[in-house]
Amino acid sequence: MPDIDPAALSRPTISTTPILPPKTLSASVASAPKVSKSSHVPPRIDLEPLYTTLKTAIGEHWATYKETLTLFMIGQLDQDELARRIDYFIVTPTGEIEHHHNQLIAAIYANVTREMPDHGVASWVSANDKPTTGAGSKPVSGDAAEQRLKTEVMQLPSRDRRRLKDLSQNEFDPQDAFANVFGENRRPKAARLVDPVPASAGGLNKTNWDLEIRKRYAQTLAVESGEFPDVQNIEGRMLPICYEVGLTSGHATDAAHFMSVATETYLKEVLSSIFSKTRSNGPGTAGSAGTGGGASWIQTHKYRVQLEREEEAWLRGETQRDKGGLLPTEAKAASERPSLGMADVRTALELNDCGLGQIPVVMEQIVFGYREGELEAWDDYSFPECYDGVITRDADGDIEMGGVNGLNGVSGVNGLNNHTDDAQSDSGWVGGEFEDKTDLDNLLDSCLAIGALRGVMDLDSGKRGHVVQQAVNAAWMGVEVGMVFKELSIPMNCAPPWRPEDDERLMQRKSRMSIVIDKIIAASPNTERGRPTQLSSDPKGERVAYASGKSVFLRSIDDPTLSKQYISHTTQTTVARFSPSGYYVASGDVSGSVKVWDAVEGVNTKGDYHIISGRINDIAWDGDSQRIIAVGDGRERFGHCITADSGNSVGEISGHSSVINTVAIRQQRPLRAATGADDSSVVFLHGAPFKFATKLGGLHKGYVNGVGFSPDGNHLVSVGADRRIQLYDGKTAEPKIQIGEGEHKGSIFAVSWAKDSKRIVTASADQTVKLWDVEAGKAVQTWRLGEEGTVSIPDHQVGVVWPAGRSDGMVISLNLAGDLNYLVEGNPTPTRVVQGHNRSITALGSSEGDKSQTLWTGSFDGRVCSWDIDSKLGKAVEGQPHSNQVTAFASTPSRAYSVGWDDTLRIADRSSDTFLGETSKLSAQPKGIALAESRAFVATASGVEIFVKDRLAGTLEIKDFIPTTIAASGSLVAVGDDANAVHIYQVDGSHSLSEKEKLTNSTSQITALSFSPDGSLLAAGNSSGKIFVYDTASWQVKTDRWSAHTARVTCIAWNQQGTHAVSGGLDTNVFVWSLKAPGKRVKAANAHKDGVNGVCWVAKGTKIASTGGDAALKIWDVSNLE
Repeated sequence: MPDIDPAALSRPTISTTPILPPKTLSASVASAPKVSKSSHVPPRIDLEPLYTTLKTAIGEHWATYKETLTLFMIGQLDQDELARRIDYFIVTPTGEIEHHHNQLIAAIYANVTREMPDHGVASWVSANDKPTTGAGSKPVSGDAAEQRLKTEVMQLPSRDRRRLKDLSQNEFDPQDAFANVFGENRRPKAARLVDPVPASAGGLNKTNWDLEIRKRYAQTLAVESGEFPDVQNIEGRMLPICYEVGLTSGHATDAAHFMSVATETYLKEVLSSIFSKTRSNGPGTAGSAGTGGGASWIQTHKYRVQLEREEEAWLRGETQRDKGGLLPTEAKAASERPSLGMADVRTALELNDCGLGQIPVVMEQIVFGYREGELEAWDDYSFPECYDGVITRDADGDIEMGGVNGLNGVSGVNGLNNHTDDAQSDSGWVGGEFEDKTDLDNLLDSCLAIGALRGVMDLDSGKRGHVVQQAVNAAWMGVEVGMVFKELSIPMNCAPPWRPEDDERLMQRKSRMSIVIDKIIAASPNTERGRPTQLSSDPKGERVAYASGKSVFLRSIDDPTLSKQYISHTTQTTVARFSPSGYYVASGDVSGSVKVWDAVEGVNTKGDYHIISGRINDIAWDGDSQRIIAVGDGRERFGHCITADSGNSVGEISGHSSVINTVAIRQQRPLRAATGADDSSVVFLHGAPFKFATKLGGLHKGYVNGVGFSPDGNHLVSVGADRRIQLYDGKTAEPKIQIGEGEHKGSIFAVSWAKDSKRIVTASADQTVKLWDVEAGKAVQTWRLGEEGTVSIPDHQVGVVWPAGRSDGMVISLNLAGDLNYLVEGNPTPTRVVQGHNRSITALGSSEGDKSQTLWTGSFDGRVCSWDIDSKLGKAVEGQPHSNQVTAFASTPSRAYSVGWDDTLRIADRSSDTFLGETSKLSAQPKGIALAESRAFVATASGVEIFVKDRLAGTLEIKDFIPTTIAASGSLVAVGDDANAVHIYQVDGSHSLSEKEKLTNSTSQITALSFSPDGSLLAAGNSSGKIFVYDTASWQVKTDRWSAHTARVTCIAWNQQGTHAVSGGLDTNVFVWSLKAPGKRVKAANAHKDGVNGVCWVAKGTKIASTGGDAALKIWDVSNLE
């Protein structure tokens, strides 16, 4: 991006940008100045019209722009980094957005440089407070403003007054991390020296200025004192800020109250988040998250086992819950809960944002400001020479840690009715199976629990990390735990030898509940009307690579249900190309980045390179799999050549005056490369290093969309929007012949060579794919996709690849709808059509019959597909689809009911995969749909609508809240609202709804509801990631411990037995929960990029299907449900 052009600011389109007048100097005399302030201080620029105009012009990229500009203004980004992030959407052919951007930048800097008034009258002092002087009058000793300031200061608490008094002399230790963090934001600024004020000006003297300065920075005192300010204190801090920015009337009447409520709400949410991350398993007998006195650590495993036993006893009627619904262990833990410590806050921040990450200064203070225990005053880091107070021996001579017997700090007998805790007495853990991860976690709990051991807790010494690593290694190698602490010279004889009965327990561990990926059914390729989509195949002809969303998929050609997904891109991907060796893939995205990654083993990134400041349109490899040329829509250049392993430059791509759409490299030596661009030309390059050789213009009369060298290197072909196919010599670029004049009736988007170098295949917007004999110069076969005699935009063919290494000669083409067509020479129709979604899948449903099961998926663009769970292949539902996002599904064994943002209800038939009858128009935007007793209940933004036999039979208008989701079972209908409650309605024979119950346990908006198959349970998920399970007989909470999601719960589904549930959330994770043991769960981390939007059980409850923002359908194996 070029530097800001000041001349552009004079354009008359925005008249609010003033021209800075030259600053004049005048001599100061002993009398009061007569010149108005406006002559000394240029008016500040009104940013509102500039801001509004630019925001409207940028549109959907505004969030990115605002964040980037903020980082640039505070100095965290330089000009080049700013350009890389925003050029791709602010640089337009007209330059209008860039002009608005320049104006806003200049206006912001201009306002920053505006000086404050030169004389000693604060900007917020009202006119009747200003002193007046008369001829010959005596100097006035004070004024109203000074008295008011003094009165306000005297009303402050004594501690604040002392801080104010010392504020200007406060010295900051440059070595103090806390001081460095706050920096200029917290230290008082020195008063700027001004011209002497004459005595006739009254009491606005040095004392008055000191008061004003201190008052302006007094708002920090509430933060420093650690006290929660009341409304009066907040109001006292808001008023000076209002005066300072020119709001002479002060703040709104309710502003301080609203600020108090917002602050209290924020603190409660932060504390709840911290508690959920650090206290979810309950505290031990003393201490706090690894700090504090007593046992000095949370007895995590002991607490969990004890709680599970009490829950089982409660189900048997052997124990009771208190009025708050807590079991005895929970009640005891709650009563003994100590204050939060710095370790808790730091742990919560490391696990997730927990709300504190929004305040960088606070986050820095937590991470770097204090060492463990320093703030809580239980450790001043004067280390003792021994650990006698930590490790003691009981009456039997056994080693105790923190006064607690046993390896894990747990005695051999505990729990309900004196049960022996087998899991706790286990210390001979050996082996290294994936299923033993829980035992490893428990072992680490015990290792890290020895918080009083300063050698373990001393972060500065780096010993803790070393000891933890030893614990991990010891656990996986079967070493006794006592060996872990040899380095600390601690006698640990608490690991008894392996016992025969431990074999049985080891087998039980290996049969624990687990979830692993079974199938990744890839999303369809990205497509865009009028733009080619690049497809690539590996050398063996077994897989095809393409970009979809923010992912890249490597998909098996013979079995499309097998694929790999690469998710390291952070923006929309545009192209993916296999290397000639087949071992690597290079992929590009809209930000100009190219990533090189492993295509054989794991999808691990080998290189990440920024090529241009815009979209990557195409990538080409050389024959050695060593060099890459990436081209696209850049600003300073349209392409670049680099080495694949290091990113070093090995050439220059030049010669074009517009966006480069395509590139190809000759696989033989001497190396040659060709590019095609929007300037209707083909550029030929020699290498390596690659450099411009010749520009071939005049052969095309439109955009050049595709180029390609023949496998033997003798020929080069180019195709374009002018429907022409041009052939060149592969070594010299000499034009040869033009073939197929007038054959294609639409733009040609792609071309691919056969492995014999004698034939090519082209894809066109005329819905055809043609196979050409190069030597004869004519088409030998044409495949027309779509219905004959009709024009179908979704059937525009925008991509094609002829996989090498195959014996069947298969060609794969791509249409605008994202379908992959398998074409074989001699067969006039596709042998297979692979369909799916290339936009985020927003809804998932299931129709299960006696022998088979069908899944229904709906995407953001309104497409609905059905999936046979046995073959795992999808088919787009025929008929009139939704015009935009599909919101939800509800299914019967033979039908699927869907609602979408086009405010319609549509019905799809399972047997014919078509939409039935006419659509039903809804009164408002739908939020969800549920089926029960032959009725369909649709929650909308204004209420609930009931459909019977596809016709509207009843409505419930809701004015008190906005529904967010819905579920139904029998005569019960549950509706979630935006005010954190679940409303339970009863439906009668006349299709009327009456409210029966209101569930208010949630503290966040209800986002997902699901009844168990027998209707005895209702699961309710909220926007903070927690799930409540209710007993529908009493509407009491069955469990509220399903709280592992860190973001909005989007979907919940029960298994057929009602013993387990699966949930998905915006945190990208899928969890399987156990009702019998609420503390047990399994997690599929990062299941879907950009969030999970749908989950359901398949294969008789042995597998789970999930969908999400990556448009992929994934099948998970779930085993050993507990």
